[in-house]
Amino acid sequence: MKFDLIKKRKNKYVRLIKYIFISLIVSLAILIGYQLRKHNSFLKIIFLFFIILSVIFIGLYTKEGKSILRTVKESILEVKKVIWPSYTETFQTTLIILFFTAVMSTILFCTDCILIKLISLILK
Repeated sequence: MKFDLIKKRKNKYVRLIKYIFISLIVSLAILIGYQLRKHNSFLKIIFLFFIILSVIFIGLYTKEGKSILRTVKESILEVKKVIWPSYTETFQTTLIILFFTAVMSTILFCTDCILIKLISLILK
């Protein structure tokens, strides 16, 4: 019982240290990015890439980071299960949608014209 309480406190402090470290890296990235504004773009891209990888690496070792990683993995598995339509199915569906859009636009245009005529006759 006491061991579990000590372990929870330790995990809490480790997680807090991770978040502080991530915050420091992001703050450092902002400051150094500001200092590198006059340098070439390649150096900025390398620096930014390193910072992003560092934050992601540290973030994945937190409880929330592991949860996000698990969600991403599950999403990838679900996307692999999807049966995507073929080119012909997509093309045919697009044509049907365009046809019905044109028909509905025509119906609404005619209705609008008729209502305008009726209102103008009533107001005269």
